[in-house]
Amino acid sequence: MQFPAVAWLDETLARLPPSSRVILAYMPVHVSAQAWPGTRDAVLEAECKVRIAAVARKHRATEIDWRIPSVLTREDANYWDGLHYRLPIAARIAKELADAAIEGKPSRDGSYRLTPP
Repeated sequence: MQFPAVAWLDETLARLPPSSRVILAYMPVHVSAQAWPGTRDAVLEAECKVRIAAVARKHRATEIDWRIPSVLTREDANYWDGLHYRLPIAARIAKELADAAIEGKPSRDGSYRLTPP
């Protein structure tokens, strides 16, 4: 499997000053838009996340993953369509991003996975 963007990410992060704080986030999409477990797409996405995680560790970046099945992504009312979440969800994500990335707080309801640097 080839993921050219992962190499680009690594190169981009390598150019940042060492004091930079890096946060990599996977935004939530409705479960209907997520790859079905066991499919080729699910295998590709999982491998991509593994490779991005390696880059994140290398550059001491925080990773936050909302692109998982959760109470947030299972609720139809949270989305305009499979990919676009509604404004209250955007506000929630902004708050959780700060809580997770700055304070290291885990998700209160399992809606994201946090991998600190």
